[in-house]
Amino acid sequence: RKLQESFSCLEQSLISTKAKLSGDLEQSQREALGRADELRQLLRSESLARDEHSRCVHDLLAGEREARQEYEQSTQERLASAQSQLQEQLAAQKSSIEGAVGHRVAEQLSARDAQLAPMME
Repeated sequence: RKLQESFSCLEQSLISTKAKLSGDLEQSQREALGRADELRQLLRSESLARDEHSRCVHDLLAGEREARQEYEQSTQERLASAQSQLQEQLAAQKSSIEGAVGHRVAEQLSARDAQLAPMME
């Protein structure tokens, strides 16, 4: 009879231990599933952040290319404008010099004619 009570006590202890272990196992499984969900969310967030970073880098590089093209175009336009202004100034100076030289030549010819006139008479 004592043996039967011992077995019964042992059986109750095993049942209690099994129930406790089952509860612990279920709790551990729930925690593991929760952590797995958190990890999936973190990975999804990381992937979204990486995609956003890639888009930002792409936009930044595109903006840099556009700014460089605008700068180069602006520089070419300024150079063309400066060249045109210099050509206009050169033409004006050339005309002024030609006018001054022409006037001086005309004065010299007039003076020579004046000197030669008495001899021609």
